[in-house]
Amino acid sequence: MIKVLATKSLEFSNGSEKAKTVIGFCSLPNWVQKDPYFKAAVLEGSIKTFESTSDKALEDIKKDEEKAAALKAEIEELEAKKAALLPDDDGSEKEVKEVKDVKEAKTQKEPAKK
Repeated sequence: MIKVLATKSLEFSNGSEKAKTVIGFCSLPNWVQKDPYFKAAVLEGSIKTFESTSDKALEDIKKDEEKAAALKAEIEELEAKKAALLPDDDGSEKEVKEVKDVKEAKTQKEPAKK
């Protein structure tokens, strides 16, 4: 059901189903939105549609929950990167230690230059 404000009394049909507006606020079935007469009435200004505030609030809550989940995943990823860069128990950083090991291996393989 959609909520509308009608400035005229209008009737919409969908085969065997019919829906009427009353002047003022009323509810119409969702299929009315597909009716070309309804679309014309909205463009003309005879009908204004409204979203239910409770539906909008639920959508906002879902979006906020999705954002929170994405931020939580990003935080976990950043904490994992941070943990990789933190010093080992012996006080040396993991990445620095790996770089030194690679440099030492290269210097052992290279012949002395003269």
